Amino acid sequence: MKEAREQAEEEVKKEKRKNNIIVYRMPESTADSVETRRKEDHDFVINLLVNALETECEPNDVSKIAHLGKREEGTQRPVLVEFKSRTTKNMVMESMSKLKSAEAKYKQLSITHDMTQKERTQCKLLVQEAKDKEQQEGQGGMDLPGTGSSHGPAHHQIEKKDNKHRTTN
Repeated sequence: MKEAREQAEEEVKKEKRKNNIIVYRMPESTADSVETRRKEDHDFVINLLVNALETECEPNDVSKIAHLGKREEGTQRPVLVEFKSRTTKNMVMESMSKLKSAEAKYKQLSITHDMTQKERTQCKLLVQEAKDKEQQEGQGGMDLPGTGSSHGPAHHQIEKKDNKHRTTN
């Protein structure tokens, strides 16, 4: 019963986040006025969407832009961008490859789906597993028969002796 309720709550959280993205390393406005900071954030995000990602987003396609966490001097907080439709969000995510050739102020940005805590934990585990596997393969831990690889602890030489095969280490 408890699991079912937790799963239902997780689904509600996912549904609330389906139109959102998170922008990391976005410059933080230093303006004194909250209204000025909001306008600068809004202008930066719209320029990112239209100019850097070359999407057909309109300013009214964005329903909310908010920095996450407490404002601290010298830090760049993640920015939540909420779109009015999932179609717009998907269009933005599909245009991510264009960041590589964008202006310098956009190149350092990282943009992700807005995930729940559970999803972030699962994602971190998958990334760590992939890194571990990649590291193993890079160190020669994955010698395959017939590849001619001669490094790693699993490598064996096959010697012919009296028409019999013998494996040596």
